[in-house]
Amino acid sequence: MTKRTRVIGIVAILFAGVIWGTIPVIKQHIHASPQIVVFGRVLCGLLAMSVWLGARGKLPRVVRLSRTDTIQLLIQGGILGINWLLFLAAFDHASVATAELLAYFGPPLVAVMAPFMIGERFDRQIILPLLLSVAGLVIVVAPHGLGGGGGTELWGALLAFASSITYAILMVRGKKFSHTIDRDLIVWYECLGATVIMIPIAIWSYAHGGAAATGVTDWGWMLVLGAVHTAAASLLMYVGLERLRADQSSVFTYAEPVSGIIFAWLLMGQHLTWTGAAGGALIVIGGTLVARNDASHGIELGSLEAPYRGHDLGAMCGWQTAPDDADSLLRELVCIRDAVRRDFTLCRILVLGMGGSALGARLLAQLYADELEGLSVTVQVLDTVEPATVAATRDCFTAADTLVVVASKSGTTIEVDALWRLFHARAVKQLGADAAGSHFIALTDGGTELEQVAREGGWRAVVTTPANVGGRYSVLTAFGLAPVVLAGVDVGGLPAGARAVTSGGADAALLGDTIVLPVGADPLQRAYAQWLEQLIAESLGKEGRGPLPVLCDDASAALMAELPRTTVLRPAHMSPTAMGAALMRWMYAVEAAAEQLDVDPFDQPDVASAKAATRRVLSEHETDGYEGAPQVLGYGDANGVCVGDGAPRVLGGTLIASATENHVDDSTRYIALLIWAAEDQRTRRWAEQTAAALIEAHGVPVTVQFGPRYLHSTGQLHKGGPAGGLFVFVRDDGTEDLPIPGRPYSLRQLFCAQMTADIETLQARGRRVLS
Repeated sequence: MTKRTRVIGIVAILFAGVIWGTIPVIKQHIHASPQIVVFGRVLCGLLAMSVWLGARGKLPRVVRLSRTDTIQLLIQGGILGINWLLFLAAFDHASVATAELLAYFGPPLVAVMAPFMIGERFDRQIILPLLLSVAGLVIVVAPHGLGGGGGTELWGALLAFASSITYAILMVRGKKFSHTIDRDLIVWYECLGATVIMIPIAIWSYAHGGAAATGVTDWGWMLVLGAVHTAAASLLMYVGLERLRADQSSVFTYAEPVSGIIFAWLLMGQHLTWTGAAGGALIVIGGTLVARNDASHGIELGSLEAPYRGHDLGAMCGWQTAPDDADSLLRELVCIRDAVRRDFTLCRILVLGMGGSALGARLLAQLYADELEGLSVTVQVLDTVEPATVAATRDCFTAADTLVVVASKSGTTIEVDALWRLFHARAVKQLGADAAGSHFIALTDGGTELEQVAREGGWRAVVTTPANVGGRYSVLTAFGLAPVVLAGVDVGGLPAGARAVTSGGADAALLGDTIVLPVGADPLQRAYAQWLEQLIAESLGKEGRGPLPVLCDDASAALMAELPRTTVLRPAHMSPTAMGAALMRWMYAVEAAAEQLDVDPFDQPDVASAKAATRRVLSEHETDGYEGAPQVLGYGDANGVCVGDGAPRVLGGTLIASATENHVDDSTRYIALLIWAAEDQRTRRWAEQTAAALIEAHGVPVTVQFGPRYLHSTGQLHKGGPAGGLFVFVRDDGTEDLPIPGRPYSLRQLFCAQMTADIETLQARGRRVLS
């Protein structure tokens, strides 16, 4: 998370808190009962949000949410209505200081609830700020003795404390929704749910003598409460929730009680005592310490640090409900598709992504290849920064009939950043700055740099992806579905097949040593195997454990089938419905295998370390430019591979086997042939022949990988999985290069830096590298 993103989140929540802090002042100008006031507030809030959604063209989307999301948001609204009712009722019995601050005992409750409800880790560095804040509450409340106003004061305190419980539930639930549902829709449904639950309560209050709202003044103030304090402030709150952890967000909402006490002192004549000032100061100090607590010390929603121990890791299990959530996503994508068709003739969709953000799209593009051909729309996935490959794609790029899908869960993937900058600059050159943005959409989690770039750059759309779904588990989210749906394909059979699968056990192959995935000339078979390879390697290859998945041709598969503890799984060609079921079964199987292997299936710590190493290498050479790379075997002409140190001899597969002979011993578990060159037919054919020669020579499995793609897949297994790998680096000494707009390094510099960083990271892990 960037500093700017955090600052935006903090400022939004502080501003919302100050707005809410004026509620006690407004409340004294309304003569109605608390029940009537809350009803008027949420009703006016619903009207204000309806106007807001209508002005932004989003009103039709309120009926497109899934049944599950609709029910959950209505429940959220009901809780919100009760929260406001308890909060306003407290002011009738207690002082503003007592009511405000007891109501905001919620942050400690949020910190306790969040780990259980949404999987956020309790950040130890927030303990001190929370204790300071609680101490501030005690100091403020203690002089009142909860009895300064007799039983009335005690009753008010109890009402305020009850509101703090509902507040904590709202914050935790709201954090969960903020990453999966548009904030405008969340607030609209909250107002609707609160209105529904307050109708009978308001009627009951009126029937039992509660004062009704009378005259323009009462309804005018309730309109302000609805439009400003409900609609606008709630939207600001969700801006913050999208960018901060739930516990951090809740502490910053202390701006409400602090400002409420100040407003009560200045505008209502309620004097601030020295104890109130001291307590308020502690609350502010606690909030400041949280603000200074860097996000890297904490864990974002869905990120887990501890090894998997068979617990309910609900924070990263959104993939289990993705098939149920698909209907609302598909409606959103169809709306975007229809708008695109009205604006230009769509002939091609270009997906820029890496890892899970690209492999799911490639798989579904092949699954629906016939449908795409019938629609005369091609879906191309570019998931490399190899300069020659990118240059060839860019040279054929025509922005006028292309929709570019920029896919990055984190929003900061360095390869995706380089690619979108290159193609956006090309689109600006072809169409002009004003029109270029309408040919780009972003797929990313809420609150990322990519979302900010897309919104500020006027891109056609930002499709927010669920934060509780990891990249390799995201094939049934927008990362997989968006490209083909935007092309016009009806994918209903895919989620339908996935819905039929609700659980599963580990496949025995996932607990072995080697899983061989033979792939022939069928592009769908290869795409399926690539998706499965990443799922297995990145989910299970850590803490010295995990099987080695190997994609290979039939010749290599036959050789490896004879090796011990090896299982051959041949990906099948299947219908969309059967594919949906197969994808879910494999995800459940991998999760079950992770439990047996005692590893966390949802993290990828060694992928992150390689990314950090790449940025370090680039940073170290920022002023002089990075032209170098370690001397490794260099891919040469059609005859084979030339030694990178300039030696004149040419090596074919047999000679590479000889070159590795002194590096293979009884501890060698497998050989990884890591090729940093364009993945064309000639290079792949050479790699397959070389792999077969290595298998015959050494009797160990051989996996062929192309960089930098493998860094987001088997790269985790290479560094975190079982020891015993021999990593043979091969590169093409090409001269093709492209400058990256807005970056101090070029595409080839990035490409070489990634290879350098991988070699250094492997060596730091004690892995054997042949270069």
